[in-house]
Amino acid sequence: MGKMDELVRKIEDDNKQDEQNKIDIEKNKKEWLKSLFELFEEIKIWLLPLINKKLVSLKENVIDLTEELTGSYKAPMLEIHGQKWTIILKPVGRYIIGARGRIDILCGPKGVMLILHKDGWKLSVKKDRGFDYKQLTEDLFAEIIEELTL
Repeated sequence: MGKMDELVRKIEDDNKQDEQNKIDIEKNKKEWLKSLFELFEEIKIWLLPLINKKLVSLKENVIDLTEELTGSYKAPMLEIHGQKWTIILKPVGRYIIGARGRIDILCGPKGVMLILHKDGWKLSVKKDRGFDYKQLTEDLFAEIIEELTL
């Protein structure tokens, strides 16, 4: 095999790898958007007791995100409105170091981070040295709402 044939093979291999990377990035973005949708649907179910008593209302929005790997895309965002407060569940991005995604839960100047790990959504809790993570459950979400609003 001559040098030119070897160069042809290397360029073809490199092009195939680029195509595979594009496919993987698109797959990751779809999985990320699916995980957001599923989380928000679960939260809506958790909030039914508050919704049924008209203590909160929900508003679904769409946010524009831009990440280096995926470029620009639209992602769901959820707002929880109480009488005196609004909590916003705002996606930050899919490509987060050490995780598979992040959502900020914001209420005025207060906020917490949800991190998507391979075994589900977790609340990120700052410690003296680094972070600790608690699995997101209905009870923990109720605690988050209480901490941010009361």
